[in-house]
Amino acid sequence: MQKYLNIFRCATLACITGIFLSGCGAALLAGATGTGASLIANHMEKPLPIKTQINDKKIKNTAYSQIKQQRNKFHQKAYVSVSVSQGRVLLVGQVESVALADAIATQVSKIEDVTLVYDHMKIGPKLNAKVRAHDSFVTAKVKSRLTQGVNPFHFNVTTNDNTVYLLADTTAFEGKKAAHIASLTKGVNKVVTSYHLQDQA
Repeated sequence: MQKYLNIFRCATLACITGIFLSGCGAALLAGATGTGASLIANHMEKPLPIKTQINDKKIKNTAYSQIKQQRNKFHQKAYVSVSVSQGRVLLVGQVESVALADAIATQVSKIEDVTLVYDHMKIGPKLNAKVRAHDSFVTAKVKSRLTQGVNPFHFNVTTNDNTVYLLADTTAFEGKKAAHIASLTKGVNKVVTSYHLQDQA
């Protein structure tokens, strides 16, 4: 029996991701209580199991292989970054056509142990070297700043054209705090979160 395809595309992301603009977000942390702080503390003490880390790495490698196959099949270019968190996959980057984006997302969703695909691929040419270098710099800054209040190892950080994408299995409190920190990082125009919330599961 064919596996159901669990793909959230950019057009429908408003209902399942959060978007934060740089310079806002103070209200996100307003009303944080001792309970919230306790939740984040407890969550930070729980490392990701080695088996899960290995499985996510396997999914990531297979996803890149699938992207290459589809790119060759369509004879088109695809510059896609893959992040994986406990079987949930985030696809960010540029592809040459909607058909290629659909094919990539569909094939990735069929990989064993993949439970969800967040498709943020955009149709267009590869970003130039200057933009990509700046994106890498922003990613490094966000990862560094995340140490100021959350466990950075819980968050996969990807930057594409000044937009930061956060993929995580986290608590609502920790997730909001991470997005707030990222939104205040210099060079970030927007933060898009794709979270699986532990305290709402």
